[in-house]
Amino acid sequence: MIDWYVKLLVNHPRKVIATVVLLCSTTILIPYFIGRLPEFSHPELGFETRGTEIGNRQVTWDNLIKALEKGTEMIDDITRIPTNILPQHYKDMDYKKNDVLVNHKNLNSDMESTSTDLKKFLPQTSPLDDEIFEETEMMTQRNDKKRRKNRLDFFCSKPTYDHARVVFTPSDGEHLFTYQAIKDMCLIQENLENLVAYKDVCDVQDHTCCPPWSLVNYITLLRKHKSCSEITPRDINATMTILEGCTHFYHDNKLFEWQTDHTTIPRQCVQFSGVYNLMHYHLDVNFMPPHASTNVLTSSMMFLPFGKGSIVHVYEAMKDANLSTPLVRISAIDFGIKEKLFDLELVRDIYLIFLSTFFIMLCVLFYTWSIIITIVTLLNILFSLSVSYFIYTFVFQINFFPFMNVLAIIVLIGVSADSSFIMCDVWKVIKINDQAGSLIDVISKTLKHSLLSISLSTTTTFCAFASSFLSAINGISCFSIFSAMAVFVNLLITVSLLPSCIVLLSSKHRHNIVLFEVGPVNKLLSMEKMLRGIQTSFNAWLLKIVFRFRWVWIILFFILGILSVTIIWIWPGMKLPESVEFQLFRESHPFEQYDLVYKNQFWFERILRIDNNPENRVPLRFVWGVFPNDTGNHLDPEDHGSLVYDPNFDIAHPKSQSWLLQFCANLRLQPFYRAVGGPQMTNCFMETFVKWMGHACVNNLEKDRWPCCNSFEFPYPRNIFHFCIMKAMYIVYNTPVSIFVPSAAGPKFSNPLFHSENQTLMPIIKAVVVEFESNFIFTTSYTDMELFYKQVESWSSKMMETAPPGLRNGWFYSHLGFYDLQMTLIEDTIMSAFIALFLAFTIMFFVTTSISLTVITVLTIFFIICTTIAMLVLMGWHLNVLESIATSVAIGLSVDFSLHYTIEYQLACEDSPRATAISKALSLMACPSLMGAITTGASGAFMLPSDVLPYAQLGIFLIIIMFISWFYSTFFLVSLLSVFGSDYDHGPYPYRCCKKLRNINMNERQKNRTRHASPFSNVASESTVSCISTAIVNQSQAQELENLTVLPAKFQPSNTRSVTSCLYLNVDDNDMVKKNETNAIHI
Repeated sequence: MIDWYVKLLVNHPRKVIATVVLLCSTTILIPYFIGRLPEFSHPELGFETRGTEIGNRQVTWDNLIKALEKGTEMIDDITRIPTNILPQHYKDMDYKKNDVLVNHKNLNSDMESTSTDLKKFLPQTSPLDDEIFEETEMMTQRNDKKRRKNRLDFFCSKPTYDHARVVFTPSDGEHLFTYQAIKDMCLIQENLENLVAYKDVCDVQDHTCCPPWSLVNYITLLRKHKSCSEITPRDINATMTILEGCTHFYHDNKLFEWQTDHTTIPRQCVQFSGVYNLMHYHLDVNFMPPHASTNVLTSSMMFLPFGKGSIVHVYEAMKDANLSTPLVRISAIDFGIKEKLFDLELVRDIYLIFLSTFFIMLCVLFYTWSIIITIVTLLNILFSLSVSYFIYTFVFQINFFPFMNVLAIIVLIGVSADSSFIMCDVWKVIKINDQAGSLIDVISKTLKHSLLSISLSTTTTFCAFASSFLSAINGISCFSIFSAMAVFVNLLITVSLLPSCIVLLSSKHRHNIVLFEVGPVNKLLSMEKMLRGIQTSFNAWLLKIVFRFRWVWIILFFILGILSVTIIWIWPGMKLPESVEFQLFRESHPFEQYDLVYKNQFWFERILRIDNNPENRVPLRFVWGVFPNDTGNHLDPEDHGSLVYDPNFDIAHPKSQSWLLQFCANLRLQPFYRAVGGPQMTNCFMETFVKWMGHACVNNLEKDRWPCCNSFEFPYPRNIFHFCIMKAMYIVYNTPVSIFVPSAAGPKFSNPLFHSENQTLMPIIKAVVVEFESNFIFTTSYTDMELFYKQVESWSSKMMETAPPGLRNGWFYSHLGFYDLQMTLIEDTIMSAFIALFLAFTIMFFVTTSISLTVITVLTIFFIICTTIAMLVLMGWHLNVLESIATSVAIGLSVDFSLHYTIEYQLACEDSPRATAISKALSLMACPSLMGAITTGASGAFMLPSDVLPYAQLGIFLIIIMFISWFYSTFFLVSLLSVFGSDYDHGPYPYRCCKKLRNINMNERQKNRTRHASPFSNVASESTVSCISTAIVNQSQAQELENLTVLPAKFQPSNTRSVTSCLYLNVDDNDMVKKNETNAIHI
C-alpha cells in the first residue's frame, strides 16, 4: 500500500497538491456561502449534563414546564378549558381508565378553538384579582405612571434589579466614607455622566439624564444640596451620625422603602427613605452589620439610570475614559452584557492566535530554511481546521459549535509544526545517507520512518481527545469530536502535501521550479556557522548530562511524580467549582468581580440568600406520569426532545389514591422535610382533595355539591375521582392570587382542544407532581449536596417499590444541576484519563512488542499528566469544564515527545546496543522535540494578554505542559531507557531481529558488545540529524530541496561552496578516560 502511495507522490506531485488544495478550499467556501459559520452569542450553552440520571430528570422537568407554559400539550390550570366542555354530571364520565365520555349536545360543531375563542370562555377575574395584578405591575415596571406620582423630586424613580450598576472600592485599601473618597466618587460620577454614550442610553426627565442612585447623591439629598460637588466634611459626619442611629431599624425590619409613617421611628430615619436605600442598595454588608459597630465602608454600589442589556458601547466608553482616581476606582460592573462582550472579545482576540501562528511560522522557516515548507505548514493548519469544521457541521450534522472548539486551533498549531520538523529531519537524514538511491526509494524510506513516529503520536493524541466523547457534558463532547477530527485530518494532509512538495522541489523537477533567493550567501553562512556552534554545544552537553546523571534524573523525577499524585489526590487535592456563576473572563475583569466577589456583598442581593427565603431552599419534587427520558440530541443543548408519557400511569385507581395520600404523610415524617405555613392547595393535591370531598353535600353558601362531597368514602370510584378532581382544580385556580399562588405541583391535564385523537374532548390527567420544601439550603458544596441527594433518592426509591403499578415509575427531582455537573466532571475526567492511558499502552505495546518499553513510556506519560495537573492545583485551578478539557489536552500533548524518543530508541535497538541506541535517539529527537515544545509553548504565551478566560488559561496550560513534557521525556524517559530499556540482543521486534542476529558474526557481536558500555561511541550517520538545518548555497543555482538535503563533507564536491550542518556526536571511548579532556566532536 505504501509503495503505491509513494509512486503516486513521486510521479504525480502536482496532481496530489492540486487535489488536496481543491478539496480543502471547497470546505472553506461551502460554509461561507451557505452561511453556517461559527457563532458564540450564547457561550454559556453546552455546559449542562445530558444522559445522566439527574440530567435526564432535569431535561424532562424542563420539558414539562415548557409544555405547561405553552398549554397545547398539557395544562395545569383547568380554567383555561371552556366551561361547556367540562362534564356537567359524573354520569358523563366513563369507568374505563383514561377514557372519558361527554355529552356533545352543548358543544358547537365548529369547535376548532383559536385563542380568541378560548378568551370568551375564561372566567372573569374579580376586582380583587385586578387590584393585585395592578399592584404587581406597579412593583415591576420602572416607568409606571402611578408610581412616578410618588417619586422623589431628586430621583426619577427607585433603583431596581434591572438597572445597570457599578461598584466603587478604595484603591489604597482604606474605607470610602471619608471626605476625600466621597469627593473622588463625585468626580468619577460626574465624568461618567458626561460621556456621550452614557447620555445616549440614560433615562430622561425634563430633557436631562436622571441622576444615578449613589452614596454621594443620597448625601446630597439628605443635606439638601443641589450637587455632590457641594458636599462638605460636616455633611459626611452628619450622614454618618444618621446611619449610626438608624441602621438598627433596618436590621430589625422596621424600615421600608418609601416609608412615610414616622410615629415610632425618628423622622431622620425615614426621610426620603435615605437610610433604607443606603443600607439596602449602596453600602456593603460589612458596614454597620447587625449586632456590631463597624463603620468601615469598603465598597459602595451606584445604580445607573438605564437598564441592563445591549449597552456594550457604554462599557467601552467607560474603559477608554479611565474612570479612576488615586483613592477610588470602579472595581466591578454589572451591565448584563457579559455573554455579549464575551462573543466580541472571543473574536477580537483572534489576533493573538494570528501572532502566535506568525511566530511559529518564523520558527519553521529558520528551522528548515524553506519558504515552501513554511507555507505548506501554514496551509496544513488552515486546511485541517476547515475540513474538520466541514465534517463536524455537514457530515456529522452537529449544529452546536461551542467556543471551546476554538481552543483546538492553538493545539493544532503546535502539532502541525512538530510534524513538519520530524518529516523534514527524517528526509535530510535519508538523503544524506542514500546518495545513490532513487527518488522513490528516498521518499519510501522517509515515509516509512517518519510515519511510524508521526502516526503513533497522532493516534495517541486522537485517542486522548476522542476519549472525552463519552462525556455527559455536551460542550466537552463537541470539543472532543472537533479536536480529534482536526488532529486526524492534520495527519492526512501532512503525509500528502508535505512529501509532494518535497518531491516537487527535488532535482527531478528542478527546471520547473521558481526559486526564492534567501539573502546574501555570506550572511547565510555566517548565521549557519553560529547556529551550528550552538547546536554542537547543546548536543554534547545534553548527551553527557543525561547519561552521566541518569540515576539522579530517575530518582528526582520519580519523586516529583509521586509528589504530584499526592497533591492531586490527597492534599490539597483537585477542588471542584464553588460558584454557580459560569466564569468567562479573568477573575480581575470587572464583570467577573461583580459575580464572584461583590454580588453577595450588598443586602439587596444577599436578601435572596437568607435562610428564611424559600427561593434558597432545595425543593422536594416527585413526578409521576412521564418517564425521565432525554429524547433530544445530546450534542445540541437547545434540543431537549419531547415528553415520554408513562402508559401505565393511573392516578384514578383506588389503590393509587390511597398510596399517594400515604406517600405525602410519610414524606412529612422524614428528616429532610420542612414544614411551612400558609395554604398548600396543590403541594400534595390528594390531601387537599380529600379534605374538600369531606364537606357536606348541601350548605347555606353554595349549591348542591353532590357527588363531590362526603357521600362517597375515600378512595373514590374512578368516575367520581375524574369528575370531582376537575371541579376541585377549577375552584383552586379561581382562588385570588393573594391567597393562592400557582406552583409546579398538582395534577397536569392534557388539553383536549389540541388533541384530535381524544374523541371525547375531555381533559385527562397525564402527570402528577408532589412538591414540598426541604430543610436543606442550596449550596455549591459537592459533599453536602451529595448527602442530600442520596438521602432523598434512597427514601424515594424504597417508596416507589411499594407503589401500585399505576404509580411505580415516579421519580425525584430538585435543584441538582450544579451537583450533577460536579459529579460528571469527576467521573468523566478520571474515565477519559484512564481510557487514554489504556489506549496509549495498547498502541505502544503493539508497535514495540516490548513490555519494558511500553511500561516505561506510559509511566512517563502518567507522571507528565500528574505533574501538570498538580501545578494547576497549586495555582488554584478548580476542576471545571475548561480544566476537564485541559486534562484531555494534557494527555494528547504529553504523549508526543515520549513516543518520539521511544520509537527512535526501539528502531536503533534493532542493530545497536542500548548505549548507542540512546545516543542515536537523543541526537535525532532532542532538537525537534525542543523546537516543538518551544513553538507550542510560544503559541500559549501569546494567549496570556487576553482577558478571555479560556484563552488565558489555555495559554498558561500549554506553557506548563510543554515545559514538563520535554523535561520528563528528555531526562526521565531517556534515563529509564538507558537503564531498563531493551537491548539489541533481545530487541523490541523479536520476530524481526532474530534473523539479523543469527547472521551477525562473532567478531561483530563482540565489537558491538564492547561499545555497549558507553553511549559516547561512534554513531552511524544514518541515524543522525542536524538540530539546526541550514542551506547549501551554490553560486550557479539555488534549490530549495538542497536547503533540506545537505551532504556530509566527504560527499561534497570540491568546487561547491557548501557547508554542512548535519551534525552528530562522534566521541571516542578513549577520550572518556582522559582527565581534564572534553569529548571530541567531529563534523
